Amino acid sequence: MSADLQPPDYDAAEREMWRANAQDVPGLLAVGDANLRGKVETYTRQFGYSVDAVREKIADDPMFAAHFATKPNRRVSDKSAK
Repeated sequence: MSADLQPPDYDAAEREMWRANAQDVPGLLAVGDANLRGKVETYTRQFGYSVDAVREKIADDPMFAAHFATKPNRRVSDKSAK
């Protein structure tokens, strides 16, 4: 009976959480999320792009927006629980 049990696929679960967090990025951008704003400001300092250019690229390109996704173990809801 116990031989039929399969361990959870943690890699797949983590990928799914990354994707969900990546899909949240444009909405967080629209509402002015402070954490995302900080990530964008850091990116602009490191690479020399304007904030407006980065905001436009995030809004237009889901793959680029995914770069700004929150790590699955650091969800915003987790911070409010602390």
